[in-house]
Amino acid sequence: MMSVLLGILLFFSSSTFLYSQQVYDLETYLKDVRLKNREIISATSSIKASEGTTEAASLGFSPVAFTSYTYTDDKADSSLKTVGATESKTNALVVGLSQKFRYGFNLDFKYSLIGIKYDKTSVIAGMGTAGVLPEEQNIVAPSYPKENYISSPSLSLKVSLWQDIGGRSSRSQEQAAKAASLAKVYGEKYKIRMLEYQAELTYWGLALARRMVEIQQDNLTRAKKQLDWTRSRFDRSLADASDLVQIEALVQSYSLALQQAQESVRTTSITFNSTRGSDSQVVTEKLQPFNTSILEKLKVPTNVGYRNDVKAALYGLEASKLTAEVSKDKLRPTLEFNSSYSLKNIKEGIDNPIEYF
Repeated sequence: MMSVLLGILLFFSSSTFLYSQQVYDLETYLKDVRLKNREIISATSSIKASEGTTEAASLGFSPVAFTSYTYTDDKADSSLKTVGATESKTNALVVGLSQKFRYGFNLDFKYSLIGIKYDKTSVIAGMGTAGVLPEEQNIVAPSYPKENYISSPSLSLKVSLWQDIGGRSSRSQEQAAKAASLAKVYGEKYKIRMLEYQAELTYWGLALARRMVEIQQDNLTRAKKQLDWTRSRFDRSLADASDLVQIEALVQSYSLALQQAQESVRTTSITFNSTRGSDSQVVTEKLQPFNTSILEKLKVPTNVGYRNDVKAALYGLEASKLTAEVSKDKLRPTLEFNSSYSLKNIKEGIDNPIEYF
């Protein structure tokens, strides 16, 4: 019995020595939780991503610039014979700007620049008499444009007359994306608040568990003193055996309660550390004691509107309704009005007549 008591005393003396003298208060603990808790870090990243998605939902109505370049080397086109050439090389550059509006129409501006270069050839097949020089037959060698440049600005308009008329489907799709993103944001914010709430409960749970160990240790110490006193009286026939048995049962009861309190400290310490991102099973810091002054400082909650989880549910419902409207609108027939206006400017460069051989 004395060896067990000595072991318990050594355990608590060493545990008390491990606790640092500086108080590790609740605010410091919550700060560490916000910085190191893996779930909070993940939720914070998810919030940032969802906020970016909310802003990206409007990008469908932002101007879009586009460009393209095409190079063609053609030797098989039969129309080349009409200009006395056997090969054409084409460089085509297109740049433009496209804008989709929230009211159901698209406007595109495009500028095309095309350069066509022809390579000259020998006598055109089938011209004149074979074996006789062109000069002797009074044949005038055809001239051809060595290079042509074509520039063409154009403006086109497309208006939806049935599906997405007035841009209702496009706006609903934008609003649905924003609502879904906001539902995700508020859901993650509520998750972070609940994790902070659980962290606060864990902090006070460990503080109270340590205090319970001290109380049970004190109870056990007093019960053992009472047991020694009762045993001495029993040895001198001044106490009944029932009194001795009753005190021994009380000592065993306090010993069991102490073991349970120690186990509570161990399990709560694991939760305490895992909540702040640590894998250790021992908490060495000295915690802030729980007393009535803490309760006196608490403020009565005020009505500040919907909680974040309620906001998340409302935005999720709105996103579902808008998505259903978009799906319903896609079942309608497609009827569009298309109009375009373009200009074309052609500049020809004339090279020397074809050389005959």
